[in-house]
Amino acid sequence: MVAPVALVNRADRGQSAAEFALVLPALTFLILACLQAGMLGYASVVARYAVFRGLRAAAVAAPQDRARSARIAALAAVASAPGLTPAGLEVREAPVRFPAKAAQVPRLEVAVRVGAPRLLPVRSAWTAESRAVMPMEPAW
Repeated sequence: MVAPVALVNRADRGQSAAEFALVLPALTFLILACLQAGMLGYASVVARYAVFRGLRAAAVAAPQDRARSARIAALAAVASAPGLTPAGLEVREAPVRFPAKAAQVPRLEVAVRVGAPRLLPVRSAWTAESRAVMPMEPAW
């Protein structure tokens, strides 16, 4: 008859707890980095949507209210997103010459910068920016 073998050596007791304690900070950092990347992706999508909403509002507004309507719609789109803060909004109207046309066509440029919450202890702010330019048709 064979004698039973001890499954755990007394010298190995607590080894898995010590290894887990060593791996836990790196695992936590990795999980937080993945969550931070997800928050930045979400902020980027919200910034793009805010630019779209701003340009859409400007396209359907009266010519004298285009910039104001774009600003209000873009801010409303960012404000409706939970957890994000508007870090910057820029709406400009400027004439531009297209190469094929000699006439100047007004254009509207909307730029939105959205701040994402920080999960990792870093000094710099996490922001996502989106910008678009749309030629505006003259009022009839």
